[in-house]
Amino acid sequence: MKKKTDSYKDFGKQFKLYNNFKGNFGKKKTIEYYIKPFDLKKIRNKTILDIGAGAGRITKNLLRFKPRKIYSLEPSEAIEVAKKNIKNKKVFFLNFKGEKLKYKNKFDYIFSIGVLHHTPNIKIILKKALNSLKSNGEFVFWLYGYENIKSYVLLINLLRKITINMPDKLLIFLSIILNFFSYFYFVLCFFFNMPLKNYFTKLFNNFSFSKRNLIIFDQLNPVYAKYYSYKDILKLTKNLKIKNLRIINKDNYSWTVIIKK
Repeated sequence: MKKKTDSYKDFGKQFKLYNNFKGNFGKKKTIEYYIKPFDLKKIRNKTILDIGAGAGRITKNLLRFKPRKIYSLEPSEAIEVAKKNIKNKKVFFLNFKGEKLKYKNKFDYIFSIGVLHHTPNIKIILKKALNSLKSNGEFVFWLYGYENIKSYVLLINLLRKITINMPDKLLIFLSIILNFFSYFYFVLCFFFNMPLKNYFTKLFNNFSFSKRNLIIFDQLNPVYAKYYSYKDILKLTKNLKIKNLRIINKDNYSWTVIIKK
């Protein structure tokens, strides 16, 4: 059985299999969706950190808003994929875990999209990230939600007891099968209040078939995944020395969290 701390290795292998982000999956508007209401125009000429860069999808989009520098942190072997996807002198690649951040007052803004819910050490990373932020800097991260999708969380956690130990090729095949079933689920969303209805109708259905395969694979592959309630996020941030905290519900299935130091 895999250990709970091995999720980043799972993603390293995953992004070697799914190593591009063309189409809607990698578009600027998709990234903006996850971090709104944060205004990306604020990062112009600023120093940025992207925690959990994977294949470089977020880092590459942040570059479009002309920061001074971006530090792209990815602990797994996927960092080699990110280096191939991003050829820019403004980007500096870091190949270690977020728990090992040792910067002090270095970054104006830090982003972590779809990453922190895959680590049991999230509290350590939050503290390290805030230590790395300059005064009045902001840490923006996106997490899986829980309250409105409890039935989905129950189902996906039951499936993951099996799928986390599947060979990648078999899991890819299963993801393709589930992807075909997703068309039927998409139709049901128009007639019934299904779990993840807003996600399926507003986002998932706009991606290509191959990118939907990746998203399904992404849900079933990592050995550790936590779905956060509003109260969970308040507990996470309770003892942090911060000026402001914003927790924004995203279509009843996830959270965008903005912390100002």
